Amino acid sequence: MDKRYQIFISSTFADLIDERGKVMETILSLDCFPAGMELFPSMDEEQFRYIKKIIDDSDFYLLIIAGRYGSLYKDGKSYTEKEFEYAVSKNIPVIVFDHQDYTQLPANKTDRNDKKEKLLIEFKKRVSTNRIISFWYNADDLSAKVAKTLAKLLKDNPDGGWIRATNVTNSELQAKYEELHRNYSVIKEKYDELIKNKETLESNQSNPVQYQGYNSIEWEKMYEVKISVTYSYSSIDNINTIYENVYTFKKWFHLLADSILNGSLIATTRYIINDIKKTIMCSPFFKSDFLEKERPKIHHQLLRLTTDFDSVLLVSKLRINNFIIEENDILIILESLKELGLITEYGYVDKTWQLTDIGTVLYYNFFKEA
Repeated sequence: MDKRYQIFISSTFADLIDERGKVMETILSLDCFPAGMELFPSMDEEQFRYIKKIIDDSDFYLLIIAGRYGSLYKDGKSYTEKEFEYAVSKNIPVIVFDHQDYTQLPANKTDRNDKKEKLLIEFKKRVSTNRIISFWYNADDLSAKVAKTLAKLLKDNPDGGWIRATNVTNSELQAKYEELHRNYSVIKEKYDELIKNKETLESNQSNPVQYQGYNSIEWEKMYEVKISVTYSYSSIDNINTIYENVYTFKKWFHLLADSILNGSLIATTRYIINDIKKTIMCSPFFKSDFLEKERPKIHHQLLRLTTDFDSVLLVSKLRINNFIIEENDILIILESLKELGLITEYGYVDKTWQLTDIGTVLYYNFFKEA
């Protein structure tokens, strides 16, 4: 009796859209069912419980690793690593495909902070211990290696799998089979839509004809976000000030899109503001720029210190005690992006935001250097 096997695809998502799509096509070509996070636009504890059920129903767990560790669960591990741990705990056969050199990937497809990069390296070591892994360098290479590996696994491990519904009389099995078909139709439809949008945008990148108005957006227009800061400098304590952080619309789009993607593809306004706060404060130029703007208030201290210390030590004397971003300023930018169709909004009280397909394509293809 013919069987179809379910393969759960686990990876970070936004940076591996093309690769996941190729792997899905390969799995379908082998008469198997792909399953993965395409069905789950957001990720939280409730969604993760549902994903566990999908993994339980899977015959193989296929892990793709590239240059990102992924969004973090409350225990400090990424959802991808949590999925891996769960699959191992259920004795589901694990297949690992690791990028041969993630340092050669574009910057927007790698983690930008040292902590996550360290976690990624540790995760790579962990999945490769006592396990055979395959290395890939692009989407086509990955697809070919997945096809070869799966073909052998399916031949060597004939147990499990799903039987065609027309060959069984059990109504529960038939209902499950039909549910799977509906789910995979959604996956294929979403992937085809992403690829179509991406190809259309790429073909219009050098075309002077505006594509739905996106080429005419005032990307270089400056947007100001006010930040209430309490700081101490040298012997002066608790100075209150308003710091005006000014970026182009293009830069704000990138920062906000990063925050949404860091929040497992969907993020609340509060999460975005906290993430923006960390990004600004961790910027190598923030403290020096801040000191320059605050020079009139701490003028005498700066004069005294500059006679004895260099600029690095000047900055080291600055201590930020409180840092509050004006929420309305961020909301104005978010609403502007929403009106342009680059992000979408859910909820009323605690708003959550998600990149649209067109917003995701713009983020990864046009404004990498924002």
